[in-house]
Amino acid sequence: MINFLAKVGLCMEDWRRIMNKTTLIFLIVFSLSLFLATAAVSIEVPGEVTGNEIITISVKGCSQISLLQLNTANTLGSTLKLVDQGTGDWSTTYNTISDVSTGKYRVDVSCEDGSAATKEFCVDSPGCIPPVTLPNTGGGTYCSSSWSCSSWTLCNASLKQTRTCYDSNNCKQNKVEIKDCDQCQESWICSLWASCSSNVQKRTCIDQHFCGTTFVKPLESKNCNQVTVGGSQPAYTTNDIPPPGTPPAVQPGFSFNQVWDKYGTYILIGGIAFILIIIAVLLIAHFVKPQRLAYNHDELVGWINRERAMGTSDEEVRNILSNKTGWNEEEISEAFSTLSKPKLPSFPPQGNVTTA
Repeated sequence: MINFLAKVGLCMEDWRRIMNKTTLIFLIVFSLSLFLATAAVSIEVPGEVTGNEIITISVKGCSQISLLQLNTANTLGSTLKLVDQGTGDWSTTYNTISDVSTGKYRVDVSCEDGSAATKEFCVDSPGCIPPVTLPNTGGGTYCSSSWSCSSWTLCNASLKQTRTCYDSNNCKQNKVEIKDCDQCQESWICSLWASCSSNVQKRTCIDQHFCGTTFVKPLESKNCNQVTVGGSQPAYTTNDIPPPGTPPAVQPGFSFNQVWDKYGTYILIGGIAFILIIIAVLLIAHFVKPQRLAYNHDELVGWINRERAMGTSDEEVRNILSNKTGWNEEEISEAFSTLSKPKLPSFPPQGNVTTA
């Protein structure tokens, strides 16, 4: 009985080792898939555009954006409003006619987690972005940085202020600096004035910082013949916000190319991770097989006889063997079949008996 229980314990220990190996492999594959799915923050914008052109600025890999700035030759720190496209993707549009300057434009984005990115493009000035001169570590000339920074932005709802610093010598890439602040400061942007109706024109104004207050909110209505509007002025006006009464834009239909352009990277990474998991499961099923203990048929028959002698019913014996040992139903049935066969009597060898 002790020998039998020891074999049962060995079988259970083998299964525990197998499950531990399976869990470890699954965790490794799962961690690898998460690592592959991690993407760095990036900005997508056309490299060279012309004036009076509406362009799309896209940001990827930023779960929550704290600021997006557009810097031109005449303007520093113009803040753009982004629309969340989901899964860390953001986008906005910009009309290059809103700033008549030509030359190099710079887009700076900073995320709530501290990551940032910068992208430059040219307006009516092909080739305005010079190549970056990197430091020469081989004993040649060394590029010395000369940093200049924009003014700190207004304090936003996250109680953060940012500014963009760029190297005028192009030795290093631009950087975004972030610091804490005490009180959220409103930063209103307004749509263009709507058409005149009953001698009244209206517009829509939105606080980019979402402070929840309206201390310096610009007026949203005026007389049609009124040229200037008193009160607080918006940070800037934009055609990205539709004026009141503007019919909603027609949403485009489903397009596989648009979905792939937007989520292709995530789909590809997810597919690779799924294939790796399937391969890992197949390898486990092929190479890591439970070790089945080999038992002697006569030993099984002898154990059943001993259990019967102790008063254990055949049904209880079958349950013990099926649930707690490595014998299968066929081997158990064969053992009981052997016990049910009648034993043949033994006879002395026959032959002539010779007496003295």
